Amino acid sequence: VASYDPVRANPRVRRAIMESAGAVRELEPLSRAEVAQVVVRIAGNVDAAVVDEIAAAADGWPGAVERLTVELIGRASTRRVAVAVEQAAPASLALAAARSEVATGVRDLARLRAWRSAAAAQATQHACPYRGLAAYEQRDAALFHGRDELVAALCARLVDTVFVAVVGPSGAGKSSLVRAGLLPALADGVLPQFRDVPQWTIVPGTPLPAIDGPGVLVVDQFEEVFTSEVDGGYVDDLVALTQQEDVRVIVVLRGDFVGACAAYPQLARLVGDGTVLVGPMRAEELRHAVELPARQVGLRVEEGLTEVIVDDVRDKPGALPLLSTALVEVWQRRAGATLTAAAYHQAGGVSGAVARLGEAAYASLDEPAQEAARRLLLRLAESDEHGTVVRRRVPRAEFGDDPATVRALDVFVARRLITTSERGVEVTHEAALTLWPRLAGWLAEDERGRALRRHLAPTALDWANAGRPDSELYRGARLSGALDWAGDLSEVERAFLSASRDAADRELREEIARADRLARGRSRLRAALAATLALLIVATGAAVVALDRQRAATTAGREALARRLGALALVTPDLDRSLLLAVQAMRTHDEWETRGDLLAVLARSPQALHQARGAADKGSLVQVAMTGDGSTVVAAGGGGGRMFTWSASTLARTAEPDPIAQTARSVIAGLGPHDVFVAAAVNIDTGAQAVLRWDAVERRTLTTYALPGFDMMIGIAPLTGQLGGASMGSGASTGVPPSPPHAAR
Repeated sequence: VASYDPVRANPRVRRAIMESAGAVRELEPLSRAEVAQVVVRIAGNVDAAVVDEIAAAADGWPGAVERLTVELIGRASTRRVAVAVEQAAPASLALAAARSEVATGVRDLARLRAWRSAAAAQATQHACPYRGLAAYEQRDAALFHGRDELVAALCARLVDTVFVAVVGPSGAGKSSLVRAGLLPALADGVLPQFRDVPQWTIVPGTPLPAIDGPGVLVVDQFEEVFTSEVDGGYVDDLVALTQQEDVRVIVVLRGDFVGACAAYPQLARLVGDGTVLVGPMRAEELRHAVELPARQVGLRVEEGLTEVIVDDVRDKPGALPLLSTALVEVWQRRAGATLTAAAYHQAGGVSGAVARLGEAAYASLDEPAQEAARRLLLRLAESDEHGTVVRRRVPRAEFGDDPATVRALDVFVARRLITTSERGVEVTHEAALTLWPRLAGWLAEDERGRALRRHLAPTALDWANAGRPDSELYRGARLSGALDWAGDLSEVERAFLSASRDAADRELREEIARADRLARGRSRLRAALAATLALLIVATGAAVVALDRQRAATTAGREALARRLGALALVTPDLDRSLLLAVQAMRTHDEWETRGDLLAVLARSPQALHQARGAADKGSLVQVAMTGDGSTVVAAGGGGGRMFTWSASTLARTAEPDPIAQTARSVIAGLGPHDVFVAAAVNIDTGAQAVLRWDAVERRTLTTYALPGFDMMIGIAPLTGQLGGASMGSGASTGVPPSPPHAAR
């Protein structure tokens, strides 16, 4: 099969073709209807007059029809955008209509750009056209499809809005929309005033660029302003950029952080005026996102696959990264140049794609690298103020350079689960933190580690960068808490905690030595006092001075002993012992320092701070016991024979105190899971006494064992399997009633 232009053909080539041809067909010029088909295919529906103009100028030649369509529709769309821009600024009443016109023109231009891109594409055939968990970048613009209307809406807003907030849930495709949709459109000149102007894309914490003249600044992941330690002046400086002429600021913000903007009034006003919401893709948009990138690289999508995918992700705002990840898996399992439904189901569909990707990356590592991967991934997550696990950007230096960590990092970067840049290392998308079961389990177990690591990691790095000064080391309760945890630590963190522990030990030794010196001074002082007393008659004044010095030395010794006990309390790992030491230190010398030591020990273990109290008007608590199943704490009240109960897990009172006798003096665990035995005075006037078996859940007396002939009940000792194991006393005699049969059981 050969084709040629008779007018421009080389005569020898033409003669050779004609002599060897079995058949010759001379193509006629395109008809007006055929020209209309070409125009609609390139530019969509256009006016009939435009089709007539193109048909007349092209003289029926297909190539001329394509060229003229792009030129004419492009010029018309540019004029329409320019006219709409002129209308938008002064006429607020016509703003909505003008934005619509701009968006329409932008969509037309986007269609033409896509046509030119497809015609000029030299992409590697059958290369993967999807990005997995990673966002689409500007270089991926030719593969980014399905968001034409949102791109047009953003362009329309930028005509008259200096600050635009692109808002939507995690996984809605906000970053890709701005990076691969909006910025390439602006660079191509869909808005003439922003053609060829500088563009910057940064994240919070990155210094703001010095903008002098027209420019477009994108701040991606803007929610990090509220979740990380970003300087408060950062927002003010960003807002100030909107005052510059022909500067546009675009922030990409997770929807659940919109409310946090209210803390900055000027920012809140800008966000309120310039918010563009990113919702779920419609079915048609999803089809474009699946099929058009595949077509771009010469792949075919099997019939039925697109509909299965659309049904899986329809109306799910955060499913786009999962969709892209599933499509990467489908591409890896493709049959030749065809993406098949069987490959999609083998990959686990949208819901299983992230888990399969993570497990595949983890399984490819050896055992040391797997352990390194666990440490690495735990460091890339933290909890926000609501307790939700979110991703965390970490400096590369925090991981060290051991071979296992390097191998793990390389594998996860290659699978696009982790992203590295000059800003640091981070999880590519937060979906991996919840949809990969193995990682979600690790994060659930590491809740305490995240809280400690949030302060420990940057503090250790700052300490190392500052030359490792002792003044930056941990002390007191913070050191004790970190040493108690001592989980997965980097080399710098281990060195930091080791230096902190050594410094604490050194300070403790110094305190002990100081206390010993004071004790020796006290002994010498006592000897001097004895000699002085012998000369009391002739040296009364000297004795008074010595007595004052003794008091001072005694006080100093007591202070030193108290400080020594307090220091020991802070470094003793056992909670009971450290509490006893801290209390004794305060009793030895009650001052702010010993009180601070006690508070530090208590702060190290908040679970020791729970308290349960009686009621001031119902008498004090005289004895406490726990039910057999360990669920309830029971106490006898000294006044009115009342029984108090609390939940053993929370120490919350389960009910108001109930009177069961005139006086309740002793209580111990009973034979059943919920009952206790109470020694009580049933009638003080007659001296009637009894042992009551009382149910702490139903709050009623189950059995009463009368004790006749007792003048005064002392109490009951713990039972040893039956009621006959109780011991009691009176002023006259001692006796125990025989056990009822059920008590023996």
